[in-house]
Amino acid sequence: MIKLGCILKVSDNTGINKIRFIGTLKRKKTLTVGDIIIGSIQKTTSSTYKKSSIVTAILIKTKKPILRLDGSTLRFSDNCVLIVDKTLSPKGTHVFGPIPYEIKTKYKKVTTLTNNFV
Repeated sequence: MIKLGCILKVSDNTGINKIRFIGTLKRKKTLTVGDIIIGSIQKTTSSTYKKSSIVTAILIKTKKPILRLDGSTLRFSDNCVLIVDKTLSPKGTHVFGPIPYEIKTKYKKVTTLTNNFV
């Protein structure tokens, strides 16, 4: 379960390693895969992004199981996000690890970054 103040991993090659979850764009009680979040940078190796800067991201992996229509569930080992800009196009050029199909149907621009879907 993702709460305010939770640390999330970034699984793209922007140079940002971890962000802290500080809010969402829509009022929701629980977050699922594909939701847009707002976070502040906690750890970075890039010179273009500074620590404590505010970024927007898409939640792509959660520890909480994803229930699918065919009855199967999908669970990841950590909570990961993908950094995007205001027009919801990704800032990185590559995504590390598999991505669920639910992201593929919502965000078409993310599908060009990887071919590893689960």
